[in-house]
Amino acid sequence: MEQAHQWLQRIAECLHYPEHTSPSTDNVTDITQTPKLPLTSFQVQQEMEELLQQFVPDPPQNPAQFALKKKLQKLWYKYGTNLLHCYDIPGLPPDNLKIESLFSHKRRHQR
Repeated sequence: MEQAHQWLQRIAECLHYPEHTSPSTDNVTDITQTPKLPLTSFQVQQEMEELLQQFVPDPPQNPAQFALKKKLQKLWYKYGTNLLHCYDIPGLPPDNLKIESLFSHKRRHQR
């Protein structure tokens, strides 16, 4: 299970998810800032496909990793390209947690 968790962390790094996404309102305006070296969806797609090729678990010895790889490959090839548009739009984060936090914060303060 620890190796499966490590692979999930590598996948998150490949997708360039923020390390710590907290619901604090201090950094709410950061979602509009673009990264110093913007990534493209093509770059992320290439990295992810390379990572999937490196991930070769042995089914009998590592059933959790094998199940993870099988499910991840299925989801990636089915939905992967549709999930990468955020890398081509400046200021749009790779996940929506900070945007949801911003809307939640505004909703609470408007009441």
